Amino acid sequence: FATDTASRAALDASLLETMSRVYDDTAGALALCAGVDAAVLGPGFGTEADDAARVLELALGARCPLVLDADALRAFEPGRGPGASTSLATAPAPRVLTPHEAEAARLLGVPHAELARDRVAAARSLARTRGAVVALKGASTVVADPDGQVRVVVGHHPALGVGGSGDVLAGMLAAVLAERRPHVAVLDLVAATVAWHRAAVDVASRADRGVLAGELADALPEALGRLRTCPAPTDPSPEWHDPTRRP
Repeated sequence: FATDTASRAALDASLLETMSRVYDDTAGALALCAGVDAAVLGPGFGTEADDAARVLELALGARCPLVLDADALRAFEPGRGPGASTSLATAPAPRVLTPHEAEAARLLGVPHAELARDRVAAARSLARTRGAVVALKGASTVVADPDGQVRVVVGHHPALGVGGSGDVLAGMLAAVLAERRPHVAVLDLVAATVAWHRAAVDVASRADRGVLAGELADALPEALGRLRTCPAPTDPSPEWHDPTRRP
């Protein structure tokens, strides 16, 4: 992960399995992005006005595929500056937005209840206006691309409401985008990864108790093995692409 100098020591002490990098300004963050195959932008980033400006510069300029989640999505809300009308269609690599329903409603500038009446239309609208693939999380996750194509990963589990589960998904998406082959559409790759994430909660919650985000991550290998033999349902149902398997 990448963070500022002030936060690095605390994060290194608590996250023993990770390697950290430091950036001091947006130019430094863009340089880091130029040296990786994909990245996640947003969790813990901050929501002040200058944070929104940095998110916008990174979202438009980073040369690697980016997953925009959490705080990064706030930069594109109406009333928060130029991000409200910005499309990512001209970005140099794919962009994936992962809002839950409340975040998507704020991005579209509509009441939550209105969005919930037609989640497919909402995902399509957000994907079209932002020039990015959108994974609208919720009870069945709707994945849409700017061309209007849609995949729906059916089924939901209440344990996915635990804090950090969306961060796990964002990290998974960046990992599979880093290995994406040109013949696999980003839309299908995102849908397959959402299905993998959904399958992992079934594995992690089999003891019929609460699930922590770390346990969800630990369940990913077993869940992937299950999906390779029995793919999760999507609607419409494309051939399931294993997001970790090379052709």
